[in-house]
Amino acid sequence: MLIKKVYYFYFYSFYKFWDCISIPKFWSDTKSVISLIVLKSFLFISVMYYFDLNFSKGQLILFSLVFIILPDLYLFVFRNEWKSYLVYYDNLSKTKNKIYKMIVGFTVLLVIGNFLYSIEWMNQRAKKNQTGPYSTEYIQQEKKKDSVDHAMYLKEMEDIRNGKR
Repeated sequence: MLIKKVYYFYFYSFYKFWDCISIPKFWSDTKSVISLIVLKSFLFISVMYYFDLNFSKGQLILFSLVFIILPDLYLFVFRNEWKSYLVYYDNLSKTKNKIYKMIVGFTVLLVIGNFLYSIEWMNQRAKKNQTGPYSTEYIQQEKKKDSVDHAMYLKEMEDIRNGKR
């Protein structure tokens, strides 16, 4: 039950945020659901990067639907229970509400920072293991492509100087 209340408070925080900054004020609930989905996606992608999980495209879509998108659709679109939680959290004392919102803000920044760090961490791991864009085959292929492009550029410049263009 505690996890559900915390999750609804995240929704409440996003709802109040979107309601405050949106002009005109509409679809705050939809924007809040999308924000929760993006936040959970950042967490999932970070875990994938850290543990080097390789999913096929179908597995990735299935996992995203089942664990990231469908729970939010069920809780916030198909059920109207979230409206009672909005009233409940609106009636909290200002100090409690402020503290909870600060915790939510901190964890959101932490998740976003973790996501950005996981991208850098994956890049450093690729450099170390010489995989991806740092593999020797890829680098050789790029060098060949660059040399062909450079030769074409030189030929084009020579044609321009000779008045052929």
